[in-house]
Amino acid sequence: MDYRIRRSKAELDSTGFIELGPGRYSGAHWQPGFVFVWSDAFGMAEGILARHVDGYDHLDTNDVHRDVMLRVTAEWRSVALRLPTLSTAEAAAALHLERSFAEPVDAELDAHRAEITRMLLELSEACEGFCAQSDWVCVLGV
Repeated sequence: MDYRIRRSKAELDSTGFIELGPGRYSGAHWQPGFVFVWSDAFGMAEGILARHVDGYDHLDTNDVHRDVMLRVTAEWRSVALRLPTLSTAEAAAALHLERSFAEPVDAELDAHRAEITRMLLELSEACEGFCAQSDWVCVLGV
């Protein structure tokens, strides 16, 4: 799976990306200054986001208040820093991963810990920057 954070629309090869950016949803997608994460890869970060955001919807627009997003970014960073030393079960629990498909998720987690760690740290940094720009962070689903 591809865990890279894209920072430009020119880097996208499809529309299967979660978009994150400063401010509330404006009605427009693929905005300059946003970051883009492959939808399936974002699943490794999404459990933490959903834990903090009431009514979070992977398929819809989600406006997240700065105070909430800063809690999310702190947890992403905390988990990222511990991820290399956690067992698979501990890592899945820390990420609040959906466990109905545990076997493939666990295999993906084990095979890509370094990439997932990097993605979580980059998402934290990007979203903290968005919080410095606005009271809201927009998370646009696929």
